[in-house]
Amino acid sequence: NAMAAVPAPVHVITTDGAAGKGGVTATAFTAITDEPPTVLVCLNRNSYAAGLVKANGTLAVNTLPDGMHETAGRFAGVGKLAMPYRFMPEEDWQQSPHGAPILPNALAIFDCRIQEVQEMGTHFLFFCTVETSMSRAPSHEGMIYHQRGYKFTSVPRAGASTP
Repeated sequence: NAMAAVPAPVHVITTDGAAGKGGVTATAFTAITDEPPTVLVCLNRNSYAAGLVKANGTLAVNTLPDGMHETAGRFAGVGKLAMPYRFMPEEDWQQSPHGAPILPNALAIFDCRIQEVQEMGTHFLFFCTVETSMSRAPSHEGMIYHQRGYKFTSVPRAGASTP
C-alpha cells in the first residue's frame, strides 16, 4: 500500500532481436549516472517480455504521454493480447537505431544496450547504457501511475478537456 502512494511515470519497455519482439508496461526506471549515460530498468522475471529483453541485450524506454492509457493497459497485459497484437499499427511504431520498437509520440525515448543484469527477488535489474535519447516538446503532459491507476502529471490547463 505504501508503494501505491508513490506516483511514478509510466513507460513501455520494448525490445526486438533474435529472441523476438516484446514489450511491457513498467514504472521502475531511473537514471543512474550521466557519464556514461546509464539507466536502471526493473522488470518482473515472470513476464514474457523480461525474458526477451534479457536475451536480446537491448531495450528502449518509451515514456508515455497522457492519453495513452490504452497502450499502457495493453502492455500491462489487460485483455491478455498476444505480444504481436500489443504493437497496434495506429500508434505508428518505429524502430530505434538498435532495433527496439519506439513510439514517435513518446515524451522521451531511451535506446539502450544492457551492460549488466542482476536478479533481486522477483525482478531482473537491467543496468543499461543509453546509446540514443530523444524527447518531445514539454507542452505535452505525462502519465503517471498512482494509487493503482493512471493519472495526469499536472492539473489540466484552463479549457483543456480530460477523459
